[in-house]
Amino acid sequence: MAKYYPMMLNIENKKCLIVGGGDIAHRKIFELIEYGASITVVSPNINEKIKVLADNSVINYIKDRYDKSYIEDIYIVVASTNDFKVNNQIFRDCSERRILVNIVDDPKNCSFIVPSKIKRGDLTIAISTNGKSPTLSRCIRENLEKIYDEDYETFLNILGDVRQEVMGKFKDYSKKKEIFNVIMKRDYLTKLKLFGEDIVREELDEYLKTL
Repeated sequence: MAKYYPMMLNIENKKCLIVGGGDIAHRKIFELIEYGASITVVSPNINEKIKVLADNSVINYIKDRYDKSYIEDIYIVVASTNDFKVNNQIFRDCSERRILVNIVDDPKNCSFIVPSKIKRGDLTIAISTNGKSPTLSRCIRENLEKIYDEDYETFLNILGDVRQEVMGKFKDYSKKKEIFNVIMKRDYLTKLKLFGEDIVREELDEYLKTL
């Protein structure tokens, strides 16, 4: 089995094609919508949930069977049909054109796979078993969700604001690194959980004024 290189991909406004019209296709649509993709669905039939999206112009729907002409100028293709031959053809067509392709539940016929993930605002934690056990990925994700709760979203927003201020105020790399290390060692996350966001921001403001 291939080894996959972990990376974060910007798909905002990129043309993405989903072949298939069932529940899995619907789930994939929402995953891509979350990241700003421009989505076209090709399928002879679609379920009611996808129809609602098409009727409201959230996606572009083409009522047809797959044809290789539909992947021209496409950035990512996701195939979620229950037809083995169609899926294989999609993989071959995309591979010839160097288009990123994911055949659902068939990792050997994928140029990329989608990891299980946790999102807390701009914090993303991805878990992959290289396609060997999606069930294990899900179990690990569920365990991590208990550790990395919603407070991490707030904490990351605070750290982002602090980083902007520090980056604008200091030029020396070592000094900036020292400041960020001090902030992490002071465990402001625990203070956030106990006393709230305003207290943490006030304490950080006071610390930055001493520098």
